[in-house]
Amino acid sequence: RTLRGTGGPVRRHTPHAVCLAALVACSGGSAASSGSNPSGPNPGPTLEYVGSFHPVAHAGTGMAQVYLTGGGTELQFTSSFATQGGPNLEVWLVAADDLPDNATVLQSPHVSLGPLQSPTGAQTYPIPSTVDLTQYRSVTVWCVAANLNFTAAPLTMP
Repeated sequence: RTLRGTGGPVRRHTPHAVCLAALVACSGGSAASSGSNPSGPNPGPTLEYVGSFHPVAHAGTGMAQVYLTGGGTELQFTSSFATQGGPNLEVWLVAADDLPDNATVLQSPHVSLGPLQSPTGAQTYPIPSTVDLTQYRSVTVWCVAANLNFTAAPLTMP
């Protein structure tokens, strides 16, 4: 359909035409791009694992979520995340089902994702592609200075 205004003819696209044009543009000119994703060529992040923080040495609340994104895998803490602040706090993925104490963390392989960005709120940590999340099944906020497990979240499939 064409609408007329003061500036001349204006093309008005129907919603179906806009969606089809976007689909073709995103898939490189073909409406059936990969066949592996029936919802379209750019589905967004996929939730792979989720866990609730529980107290260990200090209180911990909120959720940890692992997402597969177009750029890799990342660990996200939800906006409800909270624990006590402290010196030299890091976020670790640990090869254990849960982390109820310090000994479990110290006796298990771990991968540091870097310093804790904040003791509260939403935050994101990239996970190296070499980490096998079927093995690293828990996350801890770890105090490096005191070898202390502040709070932990076991990760399970949603």
